[in-house]
Amino acid sequence: MARPIKPIEYKIDENGCHISTSHKCKDKDGYIRYYRDGHTKLHRWIYWKNTGERPPVVMHICDNRQCINPEHLKAGTHTENIADRDAKGRTSRGENRPQSKLTETQAKVIKIMKNSGIKRQTLADIYGVHPTLISQIWNGKAWKHI
Repeated sequence: MARPIKPIEYKIDENGCHISTSHKCKDKDGYIRYYRDGHTKLHRWIYWKNTGERPPVVMHICDNRQCINPEHLKAGTHTENIADRDAKGRTSRGENRPQSKLTETQAKVIKIMKNSGIKRQTLADIYGVHPTLISQIWNGKAWKHI
């Protein structure tokens, strides 16, 4: 016998976002998990139920990952989602990235050292990173914002 489907309940916050009170289990990125009809996220399922569309990405106009208000959701592509994230300054970069091994000051010093004659392996040993990262900083592929 199949388990009954739990009704979706929500409260409306000051921004008009519909925040689920019935489904609270979040994935590592903060989206509400919801396994139904091939969907794994509640906002994607809500979008599909309201539009009949299954786009590659369902974007939050309100930038609230918890929001399930159909008026705050829109279809998009991965490229559009990344452009939206960057335009709104939500890009994690530099020392704000959890996996970053360098500070902004260290990356600036490495960049300055490019034409000093020091070997990239030497800098890699000093800062405890791979020599490839030193090359990427020198070539503007990593730490582009400094």
